[in-house]
Amino acid sequence: MKEQRKHVRRPVKIEARYQDLSNTIIKCKVKDLSKGGVFIETEHPLDKDCILTMSFDAVDLGKIIDIQGKVVRVISEEGMAIQFTDQENKDIQTLIEGVKKLNKGPMVSLSRIVTKP
Repeated sequence: MKEQRKHVRRPVKIEARYQDLSNTIIKCKVKDLSKGGVFIETEHPLDKDCILTMSFDAVDLGKIIDIQGKVVRVISEEGMAIQFTDQENKDIQTLIEGVKKLNKGPMVSLSRIVTKP
C-alpha cells in the first residue's frame, strides 16, 4: 500500500482537549503530529468528516494552542486522525518548530503529565 501522507509524522506526547457532539470536553493525547494534522488517542472519537477545535497544552512552548481540524480517519478503540483545516495557522508552525527543537529522543512531550504515586 502506497503512503498517502504529504507530511512527515513525528511521535509526540501532548495533552489535548476537544468537544464531542454533546459539547462535553474530552481529554486526549496526541500520538503523532505533522504539518498536516495529528492522530489523537481517544475512547470517544467523532465521526469521520466532523469539524472540531482542539486545544493543545504546549506548556514547554509557553502557550495553549487552539487548532481547527476535520476528522479524516477513525480507528475503533484507538482514536482518530485529524487534518488541520487551516494549514497557514502560525500556531501550528510554532508547535512543529517546538517539536523539532525538543526532538532529542524518539518521543517528545510538550505537556507536563502529573502522576500520583
